[in-house]
Amino acid sequence: MTYPGNASLPSEVRERVAQTFRHTVDLYRQGRNDEVRAGCDLMLKMDPLFDPAKGLIDKLDNPFSLVDVDELLTSLGTAETGAVGDARSAFAARDFRRVMELCGSILAADPSNAAARELGAAATEKLEAEPFVMQFVDQARNEIAAGRLDSAKAALDKASSLDDDHPAVAATIASLEAARSGGGIAPSFEAQPPAEAPSGFDFSSAFVVDSPAPSVPASGASASSTAQASDFGFTFEEEQKPAPPEAPIAPPAAFEPPPAASDSPFGGGGMTEFDFTTAAVDLSPDDASKIKQYLSEGDAAYGRQEFQKAIDLWSRIFLIDVTNDEASQRIELARKKRLEVDQQIDDLMVAGTLAFEKRDSATAREKFEDVLRLDPTHFNANEYIEKLNEMQAGPAVSEPARPAPAAAPPLDDIYDDGYESSEDTFAPPDSTAAAASVSRPKATPPTRHAKKGIPKIAIIGGAVALVAILAVAGWFMFTPKGPKFDPAATQSDFDRASTYATHGEFDRAIDVLKGINPADPLHNRALEMIDEYQGQKARARDKAAQADYDNRLAKAREAFGIKNFLEAKTQYESASAIKALPPEDQTNYQVATQQAAKLDAAQLLFKEGKYVEAIAALEQLLAEDPENVSVRLLLGNAHFNLGRSLLETEQLKQAGEEFSRALEFNPQDDLAQRSKDLAERYDGEPKDLLYRIYVRYLPIR
Repeated sequence: MTYPGNASLPSEVRERVAQTFRHTVDLYRQGRNDEVRAGCDLMLKMDPLFDPAKGLIDKLDNPFSLVDVDELLTSLGTAETGAVGDARSAFAARDFRRVMELCGSILAADPSNAAARELGAAATEKLEAEPFVMQFVDQARNEIAAGRLDSAKAALDKASSLDDDHPAVAATIASLEAARSGGGIAPSFEAQPPAEAPSGFDFSSAFVVDSPAPSVPASGASASSTAQASDFGFTFEEEQKPAPPEAPIAPPAAFEPPPAASDSPFGGGGMTEFDFTTAAVDLSPDDASKIKQYLSEGDAAYGRQEFQKAIDLWSRIFLIDVTNDEASQRIELARKKRLEVDQQIDDLMVAGTLAFEKRDSATAREKFEDVLRLDPTHFNANEYIEKLNEMQAGPAVSEPARPAPAAAPPLDDIYDDGYESSEDTFAPPDSTAAAASVSRPKATPPTRHAKKGIPKIAIIGGAVALVAILAVAGWFMFTPKGPKFDPAATQSDFDRASTYATHGEFDRAIDVLKGINPADPLHNRALEMIDEYQGQKARARDKAAQADYDNRLAKAREAFGIKNFLEAKTQYESASAIKALPPEDQTNYQVATQQAAKLDAAQLLFKEGKYVEAIAALEQLLAEDPENVSVRLLLGNAHFNLGRSLLETEQLKQAGEEFSRALEFNPQDDLAQRSKDLAERYDGEPKDLLYRIYVRYLPIR
């Protein structure tokens, strides 16, 4: 397909016009019409015969015209001839070094060539990702061979996120599919060989690298090497959706790449995901011991449901071993649990608060206790529980008085025969009732010899019956109608409280016992157990406080002995918050406070990031007291932070010197040593992906 304009123009001009048109079409689709018109004017100045620009102007002036913008774009076809066209062909053939060379030449002549810049950046990304893609592929094939297909899929997902059209990735995916379908492992593939390292560069000078990494040539410069992630023992932590889970979860990490290094004309590669979890690393016995310690301490924090603390502890492992899968799996699991627990706590707190406001104490207590089971330190839940306990311990609300039973009428009234001695009519009890009463028929007058009234035997029988009725009614009326208590349920509460107390959770045990109804026959036993647990709680608290006090006091004395006055002052103050210091320690505390005050000015400069000024002030103090450990520690940290800031500005020689100074004050500072090695490795070399990531996530002290 021919160029849709003046074909006699130089190829560089035609390529620029074509690239500008593609960019202008993107602007058109975004509705940025003013910029579209300006772009078309620019193209027609470069090539007045360029028909696609004319068609786009017609479409801009008349949106209902028959001009098809997609067809205009298609009309460019493969018009990119010359260096850019060759670079695209080389990219399609995965000859990324050739792409870099061609694009470097184009940008040297035309720094504004967007097509060359984009192609160069993409090729740079592919080259930097190559060693990590192959590590993931190797891991996936090992997992397939072991039958762990889900783990293989997770590794392949990571490889695909770096280079989804890598032939090794495609071949391994075919192997995985074959294994899933029961067809066994697909035939092995030949991976692309790694690029040769540039001559004159010794990979073994400061690092142990499994295989040479691909070179990344820069514009007009010789090629340089890409370092392995494990060389510097560093990784980074950010939120990322986990890979398809296989217990335990091994999630990929993610990051947003920082700005490109100034040495490269292609800028950042545009990658959005990266992970170093399979990079090789050699661990010293000390490093292995530290990793074991961090894993153990993190597990303990996780067991206490202190998920963020657990994450912080496990994350420290990555400063030693970026490949540690145990830390990655634990961190991902803790993150999920933290999010789940936070949501549960929020829901329970809302429900508990509403119940509390409605004076539904039982429901409120249940919700707040559930919160404390998830987070024993939750301030609001503990506060509400205390309020509920105060309400329950307050004066009991008296039961409403029962209405007194109506007095039984006299027996004479009940058994009155209703006759008068001289009248035959019925006499109503009162005038009101008389108005509504029905007249009784006249009774036959008794004979002269008959005895007036009901027979005596009938009166006695009626009285006996009435007494029985009243007795039954009184039993029903005066027998308490309270709830029936289940001894088994109460015993269950006792057992639950005992379990809590066994584990040192005395508050929860006491809360369970306080929930037993005061009318329960076993309530007295509950009160006895509460007294016992309160005593145990007080003794445990005193014991823990004493142990904490002794520990802090020992640390303060040790720090004071080596003239680490800042640490001594801190530990003395925390110990004195528990109880008074002994006289000799009180004297040491005063000395430590006076010595620490001398560092106030330097500390202020340090906190403000004025490390050069802080170092000058600290060196003067060190000259006055060469054995002052606090000054030496601050000096080491100031040199470290200054070195880190120099890494950011790519002043690598000066950065290496600052890290060396930091090591003079603390030879065991592993992170300073790794940072010094990195500065030396990259001094005079292009700054690749690993360098940018390392510097971005290097912590400030």
